[in-house]
Amino acid sequence: MNSIIFSTLKKIFPALEKAEIESLYKDSTQIQCPAKTYITGPNDDDYSLYICLVGIVKVNYESINGEELSIIYLKKGDIFGELSAIDGEERSASCIAKTDCTLLKVPSRVVRHLLDTNKNFNRAILAVLIQRIRDTDAKLFSVGRNSSAQIIGEELIKLAKLADGISDIGEVPFIPKHQELALLAIVSREQTTRTMNKFKKEGLIVKEDGRLIIPSIEKLQAFIV
Repeated sequence: MNSIIFSTLKKIFPALEKAEIESLYKDSTQIQCPAKTYITGPNDDDYSLYICLVGIVKVNYESINGEELSIIYLKKGDIFGELSAIDGEERSASCIAKTDCTLLKVPSRVVRHLLDTNKNFNRAILAVLIQRIRDTDAKLFSVGRNSSAQIIGEELIKLAKLADGISDIGEVPFIPKHQELALLAIVSREQTTRTMNKFKKEGLIVKEDGRLIIPSIEKLQAFIV
């Protein structure tokens, strides 16, 4: 385990000792997932927990008819699949590598053992679950309080911050579809299209070589206030 991976795991599990982090890594498997690779989802027999070490993962919630209902994006240092790893129930979402990813796959037996024996691991998992709830609450609250331009602009800035080394120039390493942005922002696709066209006209976003560029995050923030 190199220092970069160790620092990533330490950030997720700050209370774990070095030996505990090394043991967690030893009991897990590091895997490479090229962009667009299916990682896990409903009907899978494997209930491992995953840790994103490099790249961006798309988590997609679908209806029984296969229609996208909601999506979120995860970055380096985020975990996913923790609910099924804990309770052994069917996964509620599909997870796909949006960019080339390096993941750490932690078997469910390891997760359950740590939950039974390590209070610091319990606290770390609980912190992740609480943050997910808070993020969802904040997003739902913003729908009734903010304009579509504010909501979509904030989601674009969040996407830009998925990458490391963020500065005033933001770069999303892919061009999100308007339907994806609509699901992220919880607004209609029509509102999303109008807003994105407005941002483009104002020079606040630029599409370039399969990437979405925000020339100035500060200007975009000022525009949507």
